[in-house]
Amino acid sequence: MQASYWDWLLWGSVLLGGVALARHIANDDGHLKAHREQALQRRLARYPASARAVIIRAQPVPWTRTVLALGSIIVIAAGIPYFLRGGIPLLCNRMGPASTLQWLRFALFPGLPALLMWPVAIGLRQSVRILRGGYAPPLDSRLARDTVAVSGWRARLQGVTRLAIAIAVICVIGYWTYDLRRPLDANDAGARFVASCVVGAHSPQEGPAHR
Repeated sequence: MQASYWDWLLWGSVLLGGVALARHIANDDGHLKAHREQALQRRLARYPASARAVIIRAQPVPWTRTVLALGSIIVIAAGIPYFLRGGIPLLCNRMGPASTLQWLRFALFPGLPALLMWPVAIGLRQSVRILRGGYAPPLDSRLARDTVAVSGWRARLQGVTRLAIAIAVICVIGYWTYDLRRPLDANDAGARFVASCVVGAHSPQEGPAHR
C-alpha cells in the first residue's frame, strides 16, 4: 500500500507532537528562571510611568489541553481529503445524490467557515478584552511565561491591530469558502454531481466474478 501525501502529513505531525511533548515533560528549565526574571525586570524598566506596565505571572495551561487541541487540528486537516475521496460516494449511496449535494453545500458554506473561524474568534475576543480592559495582554490572561502588560496607547494599538487582522481573516475565509461553493450552486450542478456520484460508486474494484 503506497502512502499518500496526507498519510505522511498525519503521521509526521503525530510524531513531531510526541517528540515535543516528551521534551516538554523531560526538560527542566528551572535554572533559567533567574535569567528570565532579570530580563523581564529590564524590559519593565524601559517603559515610562505613563504605560503603567505590570508583570503578569505565568499560569501555564495543562499540557493535555495543548496536545488535545493540536491533535484535533491535525485529525481534521488530514481527515478532510479522506472524506472527500471516500465519504461522498458513500453518502450518495445512503442518502441519494440530491440530499448529498444539499448537505455538501451547507458543509462548504457556512459549515466550513464556522469550523475554521473558531481560532480567529479567540483572537477577536482577545482584542475586545484589550480594548475594554485597557491592558495588553489582559490582566487576567493565562500565559505560558511571565509577560509585561502595558496600558495606554500601546494597549489600544495592539487591540485595534489584532481586531483588524481578525476581521480581515474572517473576510478571507468567508470569501474563499463561498467561492468553493459557487460551482455547486450552478444550474447544471445537480446533473454533474449525479454523474460524479455514479462514477464514484463504481470506481472501487469489485470482487471476483461469479462463475
